Amino acid sequence: MEKVVHTRAPGPLPQAPSRAVARQASQLSLAFEEPPRWEPAALERAVTRAAGRPVTLTLTENRSVLLSFRRQPEGVRLRLHRMFLHAPEVVVTALGRHLNRRSRCSDGEVRRFMNENLHRVSSAPRQLPPLQSSGRCYDLRRSSRRSTRASSAPRCRCPSPGGAAAAGRAAAG
Repeated sequence: MEKVVHTRAPGPLPQAPSRAVARQASQLSLAFEEPPRWEPAALERAVTRAAGRPVTLTLTENRSVLLSFRRQPEGVRLRLHRMFLHAPEVVVTALGRHLNRRSRCSDGEVRRFMNENLHRVSSAPRQLPPLQSSGRCYDLRRSSRRSTRASSAPRCRCPSPGGAAAAGRAAAG
């Protein structure tokens, strides 16, 4: 979890949803049994109210990092998995308190919610684009082949300890 702490007096609470929340419409959403409890802008306002400082919310479909935040002079940048749109108000309030570190017990509520809802995290493998080894300046495949050939070629022939004379003495001895 990425945390950078800056100290400043809390500023005024934002009234309109941030641009980051508006951009979320282009992301995929998982199929849930029930409709979400929160709209993205309403979730951002609720977390901001609980945190007591400005919060910029970005919703993600990450499969490994479900919650991360960074404290900045202008407020907190919060990245949450879309499953938090289904979080009860108690969890959202605990999340806001967690961002301000007013309460250590808030960690438990948020952690419990994440553990209970891990089934909402997509486990389908991502389609990765094909690798391209050649760029504007270098062809990595050709460099790799050249490097492999150079490392497998014999470097030098070193005589055994004691040289040929020692080998002759051992045979005669």
